[in-house]
This record gives sequence, C-alpha cells and structure tokens, in this order.
Amino acid sequence: MNGAPPAAGGGDAGRPGHEANNTTSSDSAASAATAAHARSRKFIIQSTFGNPRERRSRKNRPCDACRRRKTACVITLEPPCVFCDSRGIPCESTTVAGFGDGPPQPPQERGATNAPAQPPQRKPLEGSAAAHKLPLPGVRRESNDLLTPSTGHESPAGSASSPYGMSMVIDQPAHTPSYRDPSALIHQNLVYHSSPSTVNSDPHRAAETASVVSVTSPEAAQQTHTLEDIPGRCAYFMGPTSEQDGFLLDAFRYGILGEKYNLDANIAQVHPGSALRDDQPVHFLFLEIEHPDHVNRARQDASDSIEAKVWPYGENLIRLYFRHVHPIFPIVSKVRFLRRYQADKKSIPACLRGAIYALASVFWSYDGALRGTPASFQQYELVDYAHQALRREIENPNLFVLQACLLLIHVTPPTIDSMEAPTTWTFAAQATACAQMIGLHLEPSQWNINATEKHLRRKLWWATFYSDCWSSICFGNPPHIACTSYNTAPLTMEDVRCDEDVPEDLQYLVEQPDASFEVSAGARFMQMIHIARLLRTVLDSSFQVNTSARTINDTLDAQSELITVQAKLRDWTSLIPSCLVVQKDERVRSHVTSYNCPLHLSFYAAQVLLYRALMHPPTRQAKTTPGSNLRRWFPEALLAFEAFVEFLSCVNKADLFGFWGRHARSQLILCGNFLVFLFMLASERRDIERAYRLLESFHGTMHALWDVDHVQINTLLRAATIRIDSFFAQAAEIMRSGGDGNISAAQPNH
Repeated sequence: MNGAPPAAGGGDAGRPGHEANNTTSSDSAASAATAAHARSRKFIIQSTFGNPRERRSRKNRPCDACRRRKTACVITLEPPCVFCDSRGIPCESTTVAGFGDGPPQPPQERGATNAPAQPPQRKPLEGSAAAHKLPLPGVRRESNDLLTPSTGHESPAGSASSPYGMSMVIDQPAHTPSYRDPSALIHQNLVYHSSPSTVNSDPHRAAETASVVSVTSPEAAQQTHTLEDIPGRCAYFMGPTSEQDGFLLDAFRYGILGEKYNLDANIAQVHPGSALRDDQPVHFLFLEIEHPDHVNRARQDASDSIEAKVWPYGENLIRLYFRHVHPIFPIVSKVRFLRRYQADKKSIPACLRGAIYALASVFWSYDGALRGTPASFQQYELVDYAHQALRREIENPNLFVLQACLLLIHVTPPTIDSMEAPTTWTFAAQATACAQMIGLHLEPSQWNINATEKHLRRKLWWATFYSDCWSSICFGNPPHIACTSYNTAPLTMEDVRCDEDVPEDLQYLVEQPDASFEVSAGARFMQMIHIARLLRTVLDSSFQVNTSARTINDTLDAQSELITVQAKLRDWTSLIPSCLVVQKDERVRSHVTSYNCPLHLSFYAAQVLLYRALMHPPTRQAKTTPGSNLRRWFPEALLAFEAFVEFLSCVNKADLFGFWGRHARSQLILCGNFLVFLFMLASERRDIERAYRLLESFHGTMHALWDVDHVQINTLLRAATIRIDSFFAQAAEIMRSGGDGNISAAQPNH
C-alpha cells in the first residue's frame, strides 16, 4: 500500500523552503487537473478476485462482465458470481498492472458502479413539473425501462431469477415480512433522493440508502422484462380511469414513497403508445406485498394444511392432474409450474396447489402406485383450504392466482344438487376481476415483456372469457366481460404450445405422454374458445336485457349475425381436425376420444341458445304461422339435435370417468330441455313423432349411463336426468289439463 502522493498546485507554494514555480497559465491548469486526479484516489488497493463479495463492496475485484456492465458483482462463496451464473458465461477477472480493479478511470466515470444511471431523455409534458424544472423533494424519477436484468440470488422461494430466462431484483425494505426471502433483491430502474434532513445531516448515509439504478448498456437494453415472478412485488394494470393520466405518466413517472421514504410502489411502463387514438401508453403499478401478521399466518396455515393432507402423494397428484385434467383445460403453464414445484413447491400460491391436488384426487385410482391405497383426505377438504388461501392471495393477483380461480370452478359439485350452484357464477366473476386487475384484457404483443409471458397472458385471458361466458348461462345472467372491454388478440396454436415441452430434469413429475406438447390438446382448447366466442355473439345479439334501446337496424343486424353463426356451427363437425372427432363405431375408446366429449357437448349447448334465438318468439301464434321464425328454423333445429342424441349414444361410462368440467352439467340441462322445447313446438305430425323419439332416446341413454357407485358420474348426470324424468312423469297430465294442472309430487320411475 502506497502513501498519499504529495500535494500539487497552490498547496505546494505554502510549504517552507519551497520556491514557487513561474509557469504559464496553461501549465497551471494542467497542474490543477493533476492535483485533482491525485486527490481523488489517495491509496492504491491491490484487490483480489474470487472471494465473497457483497453488493456495493469494493473490497475484492469484480469480474470482467460486471465491470463492463458497471453494475454490482455479487459472489456468495466463490465464483461464478450471480450474474455470470444466471447467464451461463465465464466468470473471470483480468489482472491489470498497477490497479487491482483495472485501469484508473477519469474522475467523471470513477464510481459509476454505485452511481445512478441517467434515464433516457423524454420530452416533458407541456405544463408539467418536469417541463418547468420544478424541484420536487423526495420524489423518485424513473427511466423508461420497466426493470433491468440484475444479479438476483438463486433462491426457489424468493428468487429474483425469472423462469423466462431473465433475472429481476428490487431493493427490499428492512421490514420484509417473514413469508418472503429477505435475501431476494429487486433492482428498480428508479432514481430518488432521501429526505432533505437526511441528506444534510449525513450525506454518506444517504448515499448508502439511495436506490441504485443498473447502468444502461447495450446488453441490458436488449433484454425484455416480466410482470411476474418479482419477489415481494405484484403488478397491477393502470387503466384509463386509474389514479393518474397515462400520458402524464408517459412524460413524468415517479415512485410512491412511504412515510419513511421506503419504496411502496413503482409505476412502470410496458408500452409507450403513439399518436394513434387506440394506442395509448400502458403502465403497471408495482406494489410492495405487505400484509398484517394474522393474514400471513392464515395463508401459511392453509399452505401447510394442504401439503399435510396430500403428503406423501403430492407428486402423484401432480402427474394425475397433467394426465387427466390438463389435456382438456390446459391453463396451467406446465414448465413454469413444474420448475417452481421442483425448486420449492411452497413458492407456488397455496390456492393453486390446493386446486390442482383437488381436481387430480378424483383420478386417484388411475395411478398404479396409488391403486389399492385409500386416500387419506376428501376433495372438499383440499378445496376448503384452497379457498382459505385464495381469500388472502387474491389480494395480490398474478397468473398463478388466476389459474387457481379458474380451476376451483371445476371441483366436483355436491351430489344433492339439482341445478348449478350460484358459486359457479360468482367464482367466474372473481376470475374475471383478477384477470382484468393484471391487465390480461389488453393485447400484449407490443409490450416490452418476455414472449413467453405474452403467450401465457393471451391464453389465460381466453380461458377467463370461456369461463365467464359459460358460467353466465346457468341462471341466464349477462356476461361480466363487455364486448368493448378487451382487445386481446385471438388465440393461436403458438399461445397454447408455449411452455408445454417439459425438459428432461422435470419429466419425473409427469407421465411420459405428457412430457411434450400434444397437438390434439391445443386444437381442442382452441375449438373450445372458438365455440365460446360464437356463443358470445349469440348472447350479445339476442339475449340482451335493455332491448328497448335497440333500433330496427340493430334487430336486423342481430338476425344477420345469428344466421352467420348458424352457418359456422352447421359446418363445425365437418371442419374440425380428425383428432377431435367422436365416432360411434369405436370399440376401444382412447383417452383422446374421451377428452373430446366435453368439447362436443359444449358445441350442442351453444346450438341450443342459437336456435332459441333464431326461433324467437316461440308463441302459439308463431307455431301456427307458416312464415314465422319458429316454423322457418324448426327443421334445422330438429336435424341438429338428432345429431346430439346420436353423439350421446357414443358416450359410455369410461368416457364419463374423465374430466368434463363444471359447465358440462349446465350444458346437459340445456340440451335435455331443448328436446322438450322441440317436442312441444312441433306442428306437423311427423315432426312431433321425430321429436318424441329424440326424447325417448335421450331418456334411455341417461339412465343407461347412470352409475350409483360413481360420484362424479352421478353429479354430472343427475340434474338433467331428474328433469327428463319429471317431464315423462307429469307431461301427460299437464297437457290433458291444458297447462293448468297442479305439479305432481310423484317420484319418477327409474
């Protein structure tokens, strides 16, 4: 270690025995610059590389990569550092003669590692504080970037490493709750000042507590960002009516400081927008996740109870879920979920784990390792714990929480129910609110986020749309999602395919056929969404509440839309891929075929509402008027539901053992009741006979499929079965009395 160099310039002239130099003004300037440079570093420290190195520390030399990026180099025990390890690049440090940390830097560059980067210059909004350069004490200024790649710790629960191949870190406050990993850091693209009193009293302490911005570099600028998996933060979409105007935020954004100048929330932009009317800036509010202790305890208790119930069969249930449920309703991001489950399953929200375990438990006997071993729990127990967890976790919604909302709709209903429970509708509303809260109703293709997340967000939005649409018809409610409230692009095969191919190290958590993407599963899900969108067109055109506001032109347009939908559904069975066909002459039913049955049921249920709209109004006068809507569309409807009865005859009990979803029960009710509708409105003798044969066939098939020993089959069929039984028990008496007879309490004959 060298001593301090002798002072230069004016300081030397005052020393005893030292004569002042008679130099030119240019020499004096050069001497002053040399003195300033000498004073900037009084000691030369020969630092080494490879020892543990904390963030902000210069005790040991950083690696070459972190020095080039001018960012923190964090080494936990030994190289590689966290950044190089996350990127898979060599972690080395080149020794430079004379200086342990590389060549000396000019004064304006030295210390850039700890200096905040200057955000890109933006044109200030006219009239804003930024435009007038007003001083705003205590306000954080933010750069255009959402979040920068950083050096997060490899920790399963609070890891800053994103499953999408990038790392995010944010400075955590000192009062981090116990359920979060206190070692996880989040590096925000924020520059802010401490309080004036703190700065004036202790500038060194203020510098230590200031938030650090990763220095902008070409490598960082090419990175995309994520709205998910940021430890300790949740991302809320800021819509047009949110707390601040989007265009103002585009010009001037700042963090939200708490009373102690800790970062409570950060407003980040994912899309800058443009001058086009429909291309507005898109912002998210990154909020720090904090809850009272009693909330954290309740959530932890629910999580522990779920895992205690399923232990030691959790992995078996995961395999069963991806074997029997996921091919029909593929909304869980397979690789993302399995990767997190392998690393630390409790880092996945308890509501999602409980929902997956609960839906998989129905297929307990299908696992060879579990066959003969009775389950130590009932499905409703897991569902109760999952809802307890969801009650707390939905306060900070994300993609995992939304997946739980969508899955919990489909748990097995009580065997005593004769109609769909209202909770199906209210749970769908909860999922819709969650999806809108995190911005899934907006098309993310132009956002600066990871491509994988774009695919997942689009897929989950259409799954939410599907649930909202089908849940609304149970009691005839209007859907929650307005047709003008979203602009998400239509679903593509790439959206469904994304994140489905399981890497080798995770394949032990799935069956071998489920390790790779199944094209038939993707086609099936896309057709489910396609039918739901056609159904939504029918609902919007003919099942509105405030019909008095409609003009004659609106009515004509609605009729035209119905005819278009009818043409599409009429050709649907001929145009679907062969992998989605259900054939009657099959003797050995494959899993793929049984997976297709719920899709075909939804197709016929959509046709019920279509023909009810086309044949409106089904009055006695319309029944006897040759040119009425009823008489015009009756033959088409009768033909379509002859195909439905034929489809139902293709279904056997093995098919019913599969996952049909909660909406199938309402769909069966619709189809069975529509057969009664056709019979009652037939005017020609031959049509009456054909409609009655359909009723008899449906009645017989439902009883042939009934199985008193299988709960799932009974809950699926019971509501529709008791309706058709009630019709045959009471129809003759009601028709004899002209519809004025009393309802009989006699039980139908089985």
